[in-house]
Amino acid sequence: GAEQWSKTWGGTGDDIAVAVALDTAGNIYVAGLTNSISLAVGSNDQTLVKYNSSGAEQWSKTWGGGADDLAIALALDTAGNIYVAGFTDSSGLTAGDDDQTLVKYNSSGAEQWSKTWGGNGSDVAYALALDTAGNIYVAGYTGSTGLTAGSSDQTLVKYDSSGAEQWSKTWGGTGTDYARALALDTAGNIYVAGWTNSSGLTAGN
Repeated sequence: GAEQWSKTWGGTGDDIAVAVALDTAGNIYVAGLTNSISLAVGSNDQTLVKYNSSGAEQWSKTWGGGADDLAIALALDTAGNIYVAGFTDSSGLTAGDDDQTLVKYNSSGAEQWSKTWGGNGSDVAYALALDTAGNIYVAGYTGSTGLTAGSSDQTLVKYDSSGAEQWSKTWGGTGTDYARALALDTAGNIYVAGWTNSSGLTAGN
């Protein structure tokens, strides 16, 4: 239980880590947000920082626009590419209040592509997973008109390895329904967990 090392990263504002992942070489990737003036374009930007196994920073990246952008989930593929999901509220990036985001970086931290998904309301990605064919699955919620049956619905969006959307699904009732976790099995089935307070779907509140 002896501490090996500790690291801090950030500037003069709020810098928050939300997700972490490791590659096969022992490098560590940390995603979250910054609102430090020298680091963020807007009020908050998504962040991605890579450390080696000794804790030495290799590189850092920020992503976003003039408003709030937050990274919430993080995954790596076998080629070392990094996928970051979350949301954006920045003008020019979103169709509504917030849109789900998915950003792909290569192992050197160069952005490969970015995608947003959502409508005129609040849409947030909370979890992501990759299959062996390189497809990306993103789960979260939507509060957008025309996408939800209630105040919000669970969402599941599939992208191929190039970032092209394959399909999207929503699930829920007349109340609030969120997806917070996501996993795949070896047969390609997708499991999404979260919560609902929709009438007819819940036994309690």
